Formats: sequence, C-alpha cells, structure tokens
Amino acid sequence: MDNQRDSELVIQQWLKAHERNRKGERKRRISGGLGHAETLFLKQVWWPAFMRLEGLHPEYEVKDFKDGSRFIDFAYFAGDLKLCIEIDGYGSHWRDLTRWQFADHLMRQNQLVIDGWHVLRFAYEEIKDKPRKCQQTIQQFLGRSQTSGDAQLKGHKLNSYERDLVRLFHAHGKISVRTASEFLHLSTDRARRVIAGMVDKELLLPARPELRRIHHYVLAP
Repeated sequence: MDNQRDSELVIQQWLKAHERNRKGERKRRISGGLGHAETLFLKQVWWPAFMRLEGLHPEYEVKDFKDGSRFIDFAYFAGDLKLCIEIDGYGSHWRDLTRWQFADHLMRQNQLVIDGWHVLRFAYEEIKDKPRKCQQTIQQFLGRSQTSGDAQLKGHKLNSYERDLVRLFHAHGKISVRTASEFLHLSTDRARRVIAGMVDKELLLPARPELRRIHHYVLAP
C-alpha cells in the first residue's frame, strides 16, 4: 500500500473512531465526513508533518463565552497543552459579516486564549498551495511548547532537524531512517547523517544493538 493510500485509510479509521465515541450534535458534525478544507489539512499538513493522529480531535466542542457552545475545526491535546486549529476560507462568510458579528468572532477567540487555549489559524489557500509552510508553523509551535526542555540535551545544542526528530521519537518511541527521511523531507542519505550525528552525541541508540544491520533507533536514556 502506498503512502497516500495508507494515510487515507488511517484518517478514515481515526474519523470513524471519533464518530463511534460521540452522540448528538458532536456526532452529527462528523458523521458525513469532514469538509474539503479540513480533509485537505489532514492529508497535506498534519499527516505529512507528524504521521500520527493521536491527540487530534475533529470538530471539537468548546464552551462558549456566552454560556453556549461552539465547534472548532481541530483540537490537539498533549499533556497540559490545548491547541485550537482553525482553517479559514476567503469567501462570502467573511465578506457578509456585520461589524458586530466580526467583533463577536474576535471575542470568541479571545475567550479561547483566556481559557488556556493556543490558537493557530490557516488560510485554505496556504493549506492547498503552501502545505510545507503550514507544517513548519505547527512543528515550530509544538517544538517550542513541548520540547523546550529538549532544546539542549546532554550538553549538546540541537539544530532544527535534531529538535524535530526528538519530538518524533517522543511520539513514536522508535523510528527508522526512512521514517526520519519522510518526516524531515530529506533524502535517505541526509537523514541517515542526521541520525548518525545524534548517535555520536549519545542522543540516540540502536533499538536492537545486537543486530548487525540497524533498522530502528530510540532516544538514549
């Protein structure tokens, strides 16, 4: 199965799992599948950047500052981190807003921040035409939020590739050179050199050192 078909299958299974665990309006909003922009975000931004969907929730319900509720496109949870991701299209929805509707929209986002949420917004055009830029934005945010303590490990200052790999190792436990190559968008040889450098710094270890041919690596304790 190729990578694209594999990712589509994983996304479908993930969405069905969320649907099974929901009721009422929360279930209805995803029962027919996600919208085009949200699906494109998963396929072109989130999955290529992280290759996992754990912690990500589609059409997530949050309490409204007017004592009601609203739905955000995606919510991501990791420990104490709460990240709201919204995809905005440049269309009639925005052009037809009244001044007070626009003010209400901004106040809703302010309330999310007050309630401890971080908010990232992406234009549909960027997701479609510049997905790598969107990937880097999320990776930079999560890298700063989740791995600030890993910016320097064992006395070594990490470069951007190494920080991204540390985050990937935290998520998956062990990874291969091929996985690192796809995640970093580097050639296999270049990814192998990055990993070799981290092994030299004693940041990584072979997952099974007894084997002559090393297939996977893990973070050093």
